[in-house]
Amino acid sequence: NVSIHINFMEGHCCANPKDIPDLIDENGFFKISWGSLFKWNYNLLKRKEIKKQLQVEIIAQTKKCLDAGIVSAQGLRFDSHQHTHMIPIVFDALISAVNELKQQNIKTEFIRNTQDPIIPYVKVKDIRKSFSKINLIKCLILNYYSYKVRKLLGKMELPVPYLCGVFFSGYMDYERLKKVLPFYAKNPINQKRNIELLFHPGKVLQDEITEEFVKPDFITFHLSKGREIEYNSIIKLKSIL
Repeated sequence: NVSIHINFMEGHCCANPKDIPDLIDENGFFKISWGSLFKWNYNLLKRKEIKKQLQVEIIAQTKKCLDAGIVSAQGLRFDSHQHTHMIPIVFDALISAVNELKQQNIKTEFIRNTQDPIIPYVKVKDIRKSFSKINLIKCLILNYYSYKVRKLLGKMELPVPYLCGVFFSGYMDYERLKKVLPFYAKNPINQKRNIELLFHPGKVLQDEITEEFVKPDFITFHLSKGREIEYNSIIKLKSIL
């Protein structure tokens, strides 16, 4: 299945730049961050306008994927770059976009619920200290926002799976993964909900870093050796499934 990977974090916008002035710079490149989306979410003066701009860009990105023929109008799937759709203002914009598309007979069958349960990682002693503090904080925030997302997805009769891999994001190696997965299988959390595994196996080459890559931290992540590790993890995992 192919999902639309909603992106507000880097690269060029798909919507008319005039319609999303707060999201982009003078070149049409995204200039916002997780932090700015987080602040806008609680800014009563800006929230409505930002939500509308996000909705416009989501529609534009969706239409581009539909026009390219890589997704089906009868079964759209959504996730997002850096899980930004879990922030309430972005999730609300996404739901508004989904409803707008539905009126055009374009249906949605899946929206990722980024919820990586902490229990499996705590129980595996030799990996407790192997994931970064940043990923831990990220998971706690995403799991908090997941409560609202799960409720709304349930009302829309869409699946609500777990997502395994946020703790190891950027370094999802096979050795740690094989120690964690059995706890997902044995734990009651897995009785009624599927589990997605999160990998970043695609690597960008140095000579592919164009002017659209304006954030140093993102460039480091795209060029990271961790992507080769995650690619190899998928190959090993596939061989035993």
